[in-house]
Formats: sequence, C-alpha cells, structure tokens
Amino acid sequence: MDLAQFQGAVRQAAWWLVPLTIGVQYSAMLLQALRWWLTQKVLVPGVSLRASVAQHFLANTYAAAIPGVLAPDLLRSAMAARQIDPAASWGAAWLVRLTGLLAWVLLAGAGVLLLRAELPPRTLETAGASLLVLLALVLVSFSKKATRPCRRWLVRIVPGPLLLWGERIREAVYQYRRRKRALAGLLVLAVAVELALILASAVTVYGICRAWRLRPLLAFLPLIEIVVVVLPLTPGGLGVREALLATLFARLGMTAEQTGVFVALGLLALPLRALGGIPYIFAGGWTPLRGAGGGPVSGAAGQDRVAGR
Repeated sequence: MDLAQFQGAVRQAAWWLVPLTIGVQYSAMLLQALRWWLTQKVLVPGVSLRASVAQHFLANTYAAAIPGVLAPDLLRSAMAARQIDPAASWGAAWLVRLTGLLAWVLLAGAGVLLLRAELPPRTLETAGASLLVLLALVLVSFSKKATRPCRRWLVRIVPGPLLLWGERIREAVYQYRRRKRALAGLLVLAVAVELALILASAVTVYGICRAWRLRPLLAFLPLIEIVVVVLPLTPGGLGVREALLATLFARLGMTAEQTGVFVALGLLALPLRALGGIPYIFAGGWTPLRGAGGGPVSGAAGQDRVAGR
C-alpha cells in the first residue's frame, strides 16, 4: 500500500464514516448485550438486564488483551456465574455462540444463493454442502442421543468432578429444547444483529469507494467470521480477519489503499470495545444480585432442573 495514495483514499472517503463506526460499534454491543440477557432469561427469569449489559461491556474490555474470539464469552459467563446458577450461565454462553454461528450460516447461504450466477462452476454445491455440515453440527449439540458416544469416551479420560460439571452445563443447554418459541426468537434476533452489521459494512464500503457491494458482503463476511472463530489465534481475530478482508476486497475491485481505509476503521473498533467497559469498572455495575434467600438468582429453570435432578 502506497502511503500517499492511502492518504488520498482517506481524503476521498465520506466524512461520516468515523461517527458511523462509533455509532455502529456501541449499538452492536448493546444489541449483543440484549441477546446475552434474553438468552439467560429463558432459564433464569429473574436475571438483571443492567448486570447483563455490564457483563458484556466489561468482558469486551478485558478480552482486548486475551487471544481468541471466544474470550469475551468466557469472561462474560464467569461474571454471570456469580449471579445465577453457573450451569445456566455457561449453557447460555454456549447457546449465544450456537445461535450466532447458525445466523452466520443462514446469511452466508442466502448470500451465496444471490451470487449463484456470478460464482465459478460447482461453487454453489461446495458452499451449500459446507454450510449444511455446519448446520448439522449445531443441531447435533442439542441431541443427547448423538452426543452419548462422546460421553462414553470422555468418561475414560476426564476426571469425575470435571465431567459432572460438564454434564450440568450439557443439561442446561438441553433445557432450551423445551422453549422452542424462545429459541426461535433468539435465532431471529441473532440473524437481525448480524444482518445489521453486514449492512453497516456495506454502507462503510460505499462511503469509501461509492460502490454498493451488499450481495458479496452478505455471502462472504459471515464465512470470514466463521473462519475467525475456528482459528482463534489472536485477540478478537486481529490480523486473520483483515487478511481475509483484503483478499475479498481485492476481488471486489477495491484498491489496497481503499481496503486500508476499511481496515483502519475496523481497527478503531478495538479501542472502542476496550473503552466501553470503563464506566462499569468505576461504577461497579456488575455487583452480583442476590435473591431473597441470599443465594444466587435462580428462576423457573432452577438449579435442580438445570442439573437434571
């Protein structure tokens, strides 16, 4: 990338891209925090919205220095486990990740179908088969019969207390099968959030090069996110995501300098996420709630039912 041409690309970009990036970043964080709260609420109706939002923003702040895209999920669940039954907390974390993955699969499938006339031969069949495999893996996680062989193997190598803890989380995940309407609503919300982010990316590209590229972004941005999750090599997928975006944008006809502007705006999101939790650190916004009996909040899902007793 030529520095002088990059500066020219910056000057040619729309002035509203920076405020758009800031607004989209914090709006997305709020929507993701809402997803986190609603997912917990299915099993624990008494969970606090304020605490769930604080957990999400704090987790993104601490995860800025931890490798792996899953770091925010782990930190957020550990915080929530101080308020509700830990099995329900970790089960909710698993479901948030599953519905997000399923949303990416559905959006990528829709994007590939829209681009089918422009793709090389056999690409549609290959992509469709890959997406169906991912979809099958997501659905298998809700089946005790399908996961029972894995349990028999794990019994031989995993210590008893750790295996029992995993069983409690497994049972919490299965509780969602009884809440099909809530599960469908969580999936619709996940699809809406991811689609909004793709639309924001399309608007950003338009602000950089004055070209509307929604269809290819709809097809490939979800696939890039799936790859970043599968290869958790850096904090937030930093570097891996940008390399894949550079390849995609080159095929879309964008120059290296225009791609650099997009990547620079994406990098701006990292300090924004890190700063998002600062107010909660000073406010003590995730202090554990306590029920009337002095124990962690539990609801209709209850600890006994979550544990399968």
